[in-house]
Amino acid sequence: WRQRSLRRADGTAYHDEWLIKRKRIDGLFDQAIEFPLENLEELNRYSFPRLSCLDSIEYSREALNSAFNAGKYVLGHDPVNLYDRVVSLAGFETALLAPYKHPQELEFLLDRLTEITLLQIEEYAATNLVQGFMTWQDFGNQNNLVMSPKIFRQFYQPRLQKMIDLAHAYRMHFIWHCCGSIYEL
Repeated sequence: WRQRSLRRADGTAYHDEWLIKRKRIDGLFDQAIEFPLENLEELNRYSFPRLSCLDSIEYSREALNSAFNAGKYVLGHDPVNLYDRVVSLAGFETALLAPYKHPQELEFLLDRLTEITLLQIEEYAATNLVQGFMTWQDFGNQNNLVMSPKIFRQFYQPRLQKMIDLAHAYRMHFIWHCCGSIYEL
């Protein structure tokens, strides 16, 4: 959210905190134009950002307290978004081929992203203000899944289950928004 708040002019290129080169476009999300992990064999050289939802919590602490005290439902957001982050770090083609060409590297990347997400859930839970955690994963296109159910279940489902289990252990709801045709899941 900080990147969007900088109000770059359309067409301006920049690197975000994940080292993804993006181009500012009109709309909600800027376009990724260079992917730091397009070659997953470079994963050992990649430096993951230190994310903390506490930054945004502290920034909006007064609003969170006010909402919570008014009986409103307070929802924490996922700054990682597991599958979509893999796509934005590696590019769509690399992300879809990774289970076949680089399964060990994909496992490592997914584990690291999952660890970061679990820390975010713990930080939200520690506030005692957040009742739910929401993530966004676009596993579907207009007509079907972007990967086979087998690949989803092997690589993504166990990690999503860890997130769900942790949120539930803290008595938080886990909300999974998923675009596209995901009926097979």
